[in-house]
Amino acid sequence: MRRLMCIVPDSYDGLEAKGVVSHILQRDLGGYWDKVVTVHPFCHRRRVIKMSSVHTVQEYRLWDALLLPKILRLAKREGVTAIKAHDPYFTGPLALVLSLLLRVPYVVMICSSYDLIEERGETQLRLKMLDKLVSRIVLSRAATVFGGSGIARDWATRNRASSTELVRTGGIADAHFVPPSKREIARPSNGGTVLLVGRLDSIKYPEDALSAFALIKRKYPSALLLVVGDGALRTDLERKYNDPSIRFLRFVKHPSLMAQIMAESDVALVPLGGSALVELALAEVPIVAYDTDWHKELVHDGAGVLVPFRDYKAMADAAVALLMGKDNAKEIGAKARETALAQHSLDVVQKHEARCFDKILARSSR
Repeated sequence: MRRLMCIVPDSYDGLEAKGVVSHILQRDLGGYWDKVVTVHPFCHRRRVIKMSSVHTVQEYRLWDALLLPKILRLAKREGVTAIKAHDPYFTGPLALVLSLLLRVPYVVMICSSYDLIEERGETQLRLKMLDKLVSRIVLSRAATVFGGSGIARDWATRNRASSTELVRTGGIADAHFVPPSKREIARPSNGGTVLLVGRLDSIKYPEDALSAFALIKRKYPSALLLVVGDGALRTDLERKYNDPSIRFLRFVKHPSLMAQIMAESDVALVPLGGSALVELALAEVPIVAYDTDWHKELVHDGAGVLVPFRDYKAMADAAVALLMGKDNAKEIGAKARETALAQHSLDVVQKHEARCFDKILARSSR
């Protein structure tokens, strides 16, 4: 039997607050794994959550001195045959040690933009040298490193991963795959709805989009900006951009509502996007994004418009051109959905990851 342990640096409550608890149920890859145990090792309390006959979530306290022995006992009891760490710095070392003790392979999933983090001089473990040491040890000994994007895979290769695979992240809710024409539309577009969706933190550069919108308004006076998300900058941004044509909405937890909001929008501004970029493409919203990180892997060949990084004036110009050129905007939106479906549909993602694990498990059984 195939049994997977996923070690994730999050909590059930945290995933629920983000509206992504359902992603846990996708980790069996459509029935590939007979059992999936998700471990959250850095929580504030211990608990077990039985989600189905296949999926169990085990949470441990951050300060538990016997954390490793407890996870080891759990892995032995469940008969784990492979381990998947969801980051290289915090859960990766746990996966490495468990792999050695259990003699089963482990993989590391890389989704975050570590290149951008490093460029800003930030660290994960407080010391740059410690970051490099831990990541290189963890990645070099992994059976394979899954890069959620080409950028992430390249970062892993530069940090001495012995084997890498491009494994796009799933986790996109079913509601976003519904064709926009079949989604419930609560209000007709005013022809100038601009959307910014994502975390309102400095790492996402949300103020660039707000600065761009100020320029959009000069050329397209009827434009309306919807800002959807929460974060450390939210209060300051609301105070600074107190404008009746800018509406701040809280994080939308329900995927069907978020899918509806996206389908009602005319242009999306994406300074830095993750899964929201995929969701916007699936909604056929014409996207204007900075040419940074992994954006060009989705926004290319007419599937959106890329502008130079941090050039919010170019972002504004591109958005105005899309608002004024309706036919072209529709073509761009349709191409974006086509590209997103080819890269991120759950069936495509799961089948590819399952094939990767077939190779890993075959090697480990020799």
